[in-house]
Amino acid sequence: TYLVPHMTVRIEVMGLATRAASAAEIARMRQLVAQGMAEGAVGLSTGLNYWPCTSASTDELIALCEPLPNYRGVYVTHLRDYRAHIVQALEEAIGIGETVGIPVHVSHLNHRADVVAPVIDSGRARGVDITFDLYPYLAGCTSLAQSLPTWIRVGSVAETMDFLRKPATQERVKAEIEAG
Repeated sequence: TYLVPHMTVRIEVMGLATRAASAAEIARMRQLVAQGMAEGAVGLSTGLNYWPCTSASTDELIALCEPLPNYRGVYVTHLRDYRAHIVQALEEAIGIGETVGIPVHVSHLNHRADVVAPVIDSGRARGVDITFDLYPYLAGCTSLAQSLPTWIRVGSVAETMDFLRKPATQERVKAEIEAG
């Protein structure tokens, strides 16, 4: 079994654009998701903390999930944020499941239980079938590029590297990483 990968679908339609999708682009992406589901996928997978998918709106995600109930599909997500905005990120995922009427699975949930459990319990109380997997430590593991704040990832890799060479940029990035 496999999941339709949001990033691949988005890049197929929009390239590496870091902007909101147009209505026509969303319609085309939705067609690709429906095609993948018809071909045997079990759901849609997102990596909302990975560039360029950080630019996807909640409305885009809802539209792309709309074919899933026809196939008893699930929405599987790497949340937008696992640190400072974890509650909002979880609420977004639960809201997508609630709006479309599909189960939600959160990948690699790694935050304090006293923060995330009430949000998950609230979603379940509203009827959303929400599950998660986790690893037993609070640190994450990803590429350095994905660890950078989203505001720095504009343009090409070369442009990002030029931006990172500036001392003011380095200080801002350091402060944001340290703040968590």
